[in-house]
Amino acid sequence: MSTETLLEFAHRGLLLALWVSLPTVAAAAVAGVAIALIQATTQLQDQTAGQVFKLIAACAVLALSAGWLGLSVLNFADEMLRAAGFHAPTPII
Repeated sequence: MSTETLLEFAHRGLLLALWVSLPTVAAAAVAGVAIALIQATTQLQDQTAGQVFKLIAACAVLALSAGWLGLSVLNFADEMLRAAGFHAPTPII
């Protein structure tokens, strides 16, 4: 593998990590803002409520997008290994 190929795979790997983590982080952020607005209007200052709802939102998004996340990482790893010269059998999905 050339240096350019390695840099390209490193770049694509970092972008994949960004895209894979984006739905979970976005869901937790939206849940956090929603809970903060609710707490501000009701003047409820309980810190655990916000954390629990953010955790529930993040887990729900992970559960719903697990197939896409896993398939994206699997395809990237397969492409990277094939470029390195390893030819594994194609997964049945």
